[in-house]
Amino acid sequence: MSATRRKAHRPANRPATGICARPARPAPPPGLARTTCLAWIGLALALAGCRADPVPQPRPRLSGPERTVQAADPAQNRTPAQLPGWARIDRAVAGGAIEHLVVATPVETIGVRFRTYRLLGPRDQPGELLVERTETDLKLTIRLGRFGDPELEQAVLAEIRKALANAG
Repeated sequence: MSATRRKAHRPANRPATGICARPARPAPPPGLARTTCLAWIGLALALAGCRADPVPQPRPRLSGPERTVQAADPAQNRTPAQLPGWARIDRAVAGGAIEHLVVATPVETIGVRFRTYRLLGPRDQPGELLVERTETDLKLTIRLGRFGDPELEQAVLAEIRKALANAG
């Protein structure tokens, strides 16, 4: 027998078979492994992107005049270190505003002196309320509606003042 001749019981194009032998897998098409890897990376990024922080909404453009009133501070006669935070004021603002179908959501707090609320009126009117803590009381500044709504602004301020007086 010559050295170039193959065994007769196994053709050249068939892989070895038996208990320990594995059938040969066909080679993947070129670029399939890369495509699969990129698909997994894209899926991971998409899932991670769903848990990202929401995009902050722009402030509404309000051109109406501001209305400002003074109100009682539930934490009156306390130093800034002793202030209980904004929880009582948040409840009073939300409770007073909802009496006139206005939804108030706290947006921004600047130290212990300022708190901003985003308002949404009964006819989808945008607005904002700024609460400033002064030495003796609170200063409430409201703007509601794109061009202002004086009657609704006064009514909401009156209800918030009443709720703040009851909170103390």
